[in-house]
Amino acid sequence: MALKNHFNKYSSQTGFSLIELMVTLGVLGALLVAAFPGFNELITGQRLKTQTNDTLTAVLFAKSEAIKRRSSVTICAMKTNVENQCGASGTEWANGWIVFDDIDADGIVDNGEDILKFNGDYDRLTSKSTISAITLDEQGAANASVDIEFCFAEANGDKARNLAMAAIGSPVISSKENCS
Repeated sequence: MALKNHFNKYSSQTGFSLIELMVTLGVLGALLVAAFPGFNELITGQRLKTQTNDTLTAVLFAKSEAIKRRSSVTICAMKTNVENQCGASGTEWANGWIVFDDIDADGIVDNGEDILKFNGDYDRLTSKSTISAITLDEQGAANASVDIEFCFAEANGDKARNLAMAAIGSPVISSKENCS
């Protein structure tokens, strides 16, 4: 008889029933559907910050390399669908950038000029700038002032970040609510 009580003690079921599991999954699904637009906006916003910060880091890298090498170093917007060529317009910064040892300071990647660093395509972002390349001399001074706007449009409005640098100075990032 003691043996019979032992089996009865452990025979009761524990865990979830099928109905409880289905209700839990339904509630979880509803929460995910409600949170998805905000999550998508968060991811796109992080892409925007990443592109701007990566470009800032590349400008600082190019500046330090120019000083270290005592020669011209250029950072340029990457040509659409071409990894080792500079683009011709300021809208191509969203494709990525190339930092290279620009021996002849012409802003073009020529044979014999080393590509020091590059970073490619950022999905769903656009850019706008008056320049497509920045050449830094052996003292780290830029050939022009820099003003690059990175932007993405979304259902809840535009968001933008701006990278600006005077010819002599350090680059600065600022954020804006609307793309221009």
